Amino acid sequence: MRAFLKRTAVLATLVAGLLTAFLAPARAAEQAHEYTPQNPEFIHDTDGGRFVGRVSFDTPNLTYAWGVGIAPQIVLGIVGPVTENTVTSCEGKVVASSHHVEPADYIFHGSSVVDTNCPQYTLDGTLNFMYRGAVGTIIIHDSFVVRR
Repeated sequence: MRAFLKRTAVLATLVAGLLTAFLAPARAAEQAHEYTPQNPEFIHDTDGGRFVGRVSFDTPNLTYAWGVGIAPQIVLGIVGPVTENTVTSCEGKVVASSHHVEPADYIFHGSSVVDTNCPQYTLDGTLNFMYRGAVGTIIIHDSFVVRR
């Protein structure tokens, strides 16, 4: 396993009518991981589901694409659609955003053009839904840099 996966946190709880699951590296270890031609993909599995990020280095414009699938055990308890809202930014400047309202088994996704000049990109967002009568949220986060 890649070293940066050791810095990850897993949390999925149902407390007082609120389900929260984090698909993100631990906030305490906010060091960004690197997408490079030798390491173009980052996969992160938690109790909340699977996050996959990838940078395409084989095109003139570098493209960062990401996808999130909600864990099957959570999908079973979701009632109605899931609303996704995400923003990809470079040092606070928005470079892309994504919004979908889809069934729980949908692979939520987005993409943006990236470059090697940004000191640090971040993807932040949420998946919101009703979960067995409670409010459910999955938090999405990816901090990264792109290097050739």
